[in-house]
Amino acid sequence: MGLAPMANDINMGIWVMAGPLTGFILRKPGAGFLGEFLAAVGEMFFGGQWGASTLISGTIQGLAAELGFTLTGYKLYNWFSLTLSCLTTTIITFGWDMFKNGYTEFSFNLLILLFIVRFISIFFFGGILTKMIAALLDRSHVLTKFGGTNV
Repeated sequence: MGLAPMANDINMGIWVMAGPLTGFILRKPGAGFLGEFLAAVGEMFFGGQWGASTLISGTIQGLAAELGFTLTGYKLYNWFSLTLSCLTTTIITFGWDMFKNGYTEFSFNLLILLFIVRFISIFFFGGILTKMIAALLDRSHVLTKFGGTNV
């Protein structure tokens, strides 16, 4: 088996990026969940290999991303709230993979390594790239009618 399970965790940030991105840009309760869920709907309709079960994963990932913004009361939209969203997404999706993908069979050391790699991936895509995209949108004034992002 080796480190093959790590491929899932290295790529996890790409799959869950829609939640933190929409939550951070739109700044409305439910935006993170809806963004991630709609991404799952799109993936399913474009022929994703997991079919309708993609909606279950999208729901879990969306709720996980939304939780980070919920814990700040939807009042903070900065590095702290974005990091919190990435952390809650990491914890909840990792728990889901413990159940869904059989992570319970892995050694403790491998689980720690997978968790750290997953957080780095989610933080890179859902945190750093989200912040950069929001800054570019703010500078281009695309979000002016939504009140801007004030990044």
